[in-house]
Amino acid sequence: MTMRIFVITLGEHEQKFNVMIDTGFGDVLIPSINCTSEGCENKAKYNPINDTSFKTTNKSFGYDYLGGNVFGIRVSVFPKSFEFDEFDGIIGLAPEDDVLITPHEDNFVDNLGEDFVPPNQIFSLKIGRHADQTESELTIGGIDPSKYTGELVYTEIAITVGDYWTIFIDDFSINNKSLSFQRRIGRIVSGLSPIIVPFDDVHKIYQQIPNAIENNNGMFRIPCESELKVKINIGGVDWDIDQRDLISIQQLNNLKICHGMIIGGITDNNEWILGTTFLKNVYSVYDSLNHKIGFAKLNVSNLNLQ
Repeated sequence: MTMRIFVITLGEHEQKFNVMIDTGFGDVLIPSINCTSEGCENKAKYNPINDTSFKTTNKSFGYDYLGGNVFGIRVSVFPKSFEFDEFDGIIGLAPEDDVLITPHEDNFVDNLGEDFVPPNQIFSLKIGRHADQTESELTIGGIDPSKYTGELVYTEIAITVGDYWTIFIDDFSINNKSLSFQRRIGRIVSGLSPIIVPFDDVHKIYQQIPNAIENNNGMFRIPCESELKVKINIGGVDWDIDQRDLISIQQLNNLKICHGMIIGGITDNNEWILGTTFLKNVYSVYDSLNHKIGFAKLNVSNLNLQ
């Protein structure tokens, strides 16, 4: 599987599911055979009937996820937005404060069981890139040194009491021009693709791209031949973003249309969301025990082509 999709098995009969790893979400969502909503169509569904390891909490819940409602008892209704996604469910790896189905209880990593819970409470993530046909890798309880080069640079979590992996963004530059976006708080969210920023910031960014046109509120169409050199400074280090991750290309008949993958959509002037547009370009380490996140440059000589 490429991008951020992983294969897991559940239960004694090893029922197989394609799941998305989401660092911005705290729970595990897998559709069951009881799910009849549109979001569950064409999905692999968990069958608890013959699984002696299954236990129900009999707790109900309900909240929004990706623009749709999720309701049920572990889980009966999925949002319609799931219908056309290539994954069956979600493994949430946000800090345990973001566990919504069973609040104030263990998250996925802590819930693995005594024989599997990593004592250092860390996990590491490499997000694959479709253009390179590279695979994603999740390491629980450790770090894979073969996936990065140089030093891991750690930064303390910006908000230690909360429900997201957050860091301070110290600067942002495009085509060698600093835009002085300092002390922004960035949420690390592997379940989303774009970088989402406040509306004021997104307009300042696209003012630096010739012939950029805002075609929807916060979304910009740009010339497909645009040359973009973007750096985000975190922890005193400039992290480069590959131009291929910054431009989304759509082919409509014989017409090629390009949109920027940095979009406006946040009303808080200091908050950013860093999705896989950013994460494809770094190796990231999440340390909940010490309240810090580490980044390193990817080892391009080890692309793990599959």
